[in-house]
Amino acid sequence: MTSIISQDYWVTLTYSRILQLTGLVDHLSDLLPPLGPHKFAKALSQLLKAIKSLYDTFLIETDDPAKIEYISQTYISTVNYIHTDLLTYLEKGHIQDIPSELFPFLNTQIQNICKGRTDLAFGLFPSCDTPYEVAIYNNKPESIVRALASGKATADKVVEKYFSTQSIPRTFVFFSFHRIESRNALRHCMLFHELGHFVEFVSEAYKQLITPDMDVDISQVAKLAVKEKEDLTALLSPQAQLELFHDESMAKQFSERFLDRLNKWTVEIFADICAARMLGLSYLFTLFECAIITEGMERMSHFSDTHPSTLFRLQLLEEFLRDKLELDVEGLKNKDVAAIVTNIHEYVDAKYSPPTEDNFTLVCDTIRKNRHLIWAAALSIDTITDYKTPTYEDHTETIVSRYLLQGTAPIESYHKSSDSFIPWPVVSILGAGWVVYLTKLSELCDEHTVSSEEDKHKLTTNQLELLLTAVEASEILASTLSLEESDVPGTQ
Repeated sequence: MTSIISQDYWVTLTYSRILQLTGLVDHLSDLLPPLGPHKFAKALSQLLKAIKSLYDTFLIETDDPAKIEYISQTYISTVNYIHTDLLTYLEKGHIQDIPSELFPFLNTQIQNICKGRTDLAFGLFPSCDTPYEVAIYNNKPESIVRALASGKATADKVVEKYFSTQSIPRTFVFFSFHRIESRNALRHCMLFHELGHFVEFVSEAYKQLITPDMDVDISQVAKLAVKEKEDLTALLSPQAQLELFHDESMAKQFSERFLDRLNKWTVEIFADICAARMLGLSYLFTLFECAIITEGMERMSHFSDTHPSTLFRLQLLEEFLRDKLELDVEGLKNKDVAAIVTNIHEYVDAKYSPPTEDNFTLVCDTIRKNRHLIWAAALSIDTITDYKTPTYEDHTETIVSRYLLQGTAPIESYHKSSDSFIPWPVVSILGAGWVVYLTKLSELCDEHTVSSEEDKHKLTTNQLELLLTAVEASEILASTLSLEESDVPGTQ
């Protein structure tokens, strides 16, 4: 059937849409800081230019009105996808809402995890409705070009022209957080959980988490499968049960929902363990407080298709800290911190209740029985630097806490033996920040004669600003000293 809309209409509409979005991207690029979001804007600008080039080539190669209408709609849909799915990050990337002080430290962590990859850019993006999340776009600009191109030769040519010679990153990592938390360095410890997901992506750890070595109650999975799909009764032979986790297709036949939840929940536990490796107790405090704020105490026991309950996660997290990071709560000299850890433990145990749905219960039981396999997978990642002072008795954190209490950003300490200034480790700065926040606020309020809630809030805000300043300055100083020690040409 002949289209009632002219060929010229489709061509004009498509070009207009491409050029309109290109103008918006270039405008946003001029407004963004020269960090991850700016690089992403440059990549999208190149992508839109590449799309325009492909459309130019397409129009030269065909004069079929029906084909022009069909392909034009494809191009418009692609540009709309870029606008709604990718551009949203740039439109949220206002510099005043981004804690840029965290960039140096996060960049160091990401580079360590990636082992120095140069084709990657990351950004922090505030959101009004999204809690801490990570989105990873791997080779996204190039994959869009290849999907639109008429053939491999055309795609290769366009990719070479617009990406390979433009120093455009191939992979983009976007960390989202609540806008209201923009200046809260302590709650940004949740970013380490998202870094755990990034570790999973880079290391492909998800391939190690669900394995034939897992201890699974096959009979329960089989019974569950019968309840969900009665026509699977024939598959319940002993041999079929033994092969459940050795045969992917059979596993899917038994219970797709069970395997899907097991995989998703296991990945969340894996990310928690990675964060605990990097932060120690600080991550326990962060996960507990963020859950109270974002979920409320009632929803902390809620299980979903994608996440186990926060109470379940806290139980496993505390066990990992005690068993694998050798956290001795009873032996802590800081009795205030010990009391807080004990209170969290008692609260979690009192409030935790197992899920009522059969599928959820089976997944919980499976994860509990196989938690050491998850821990082993997380501990096998050699690009993570373990937090060495989980007991908070390290001399560093004692002094760092003193700096914060005095209203000074703790950045470096003087070492008499080497006659040099050494930056405090960022994780120690964050750990000391939690100690002050949880145990010393009343002391601070008394010292500053603060009584009203508004003044207490101002005092807390000042402490958080000191932490951000310290995190940024300490990491920059550490990077500078590292360059000097490696004798890089051009280093002053």
